Amino acid sequence: MNAADFIITSTYQEIAGSKEKSGQYESHTAFTMPGLCRVVSRVNVFYPKFNIAAHGAYQSVYFPNTKKSRRLTSFHPVVEELLYIKDENSDHM
Repeated sequence: MNAADFIITSTYQEIAGSKEKSGQYESHTAFTMPGLCRVVSRVNVFYPKFNIAAHGAYQSVYFPNTKKSRRLTSFHPVVEELLYIKDENSDHM
């Protein structure tokens, strides 16, 4: 994950959770004001367990972060829109 431009996961709920439960890599804590909930921990992409490619992984897909010319930069605007969109829809919590 450290060298990735974006991360592909099996489901959105696996990482971010849903309204009913927190995701695999985050936790929430309720504070004194009713309904106030903050994310207090989340995935740390610099944690060593996220910097491992499986044996036999295709080198055409998994390559060092120093090879910036191989990144699919044409997808950056689409990924940024998905990550930072201000409008809420049924996919957002």
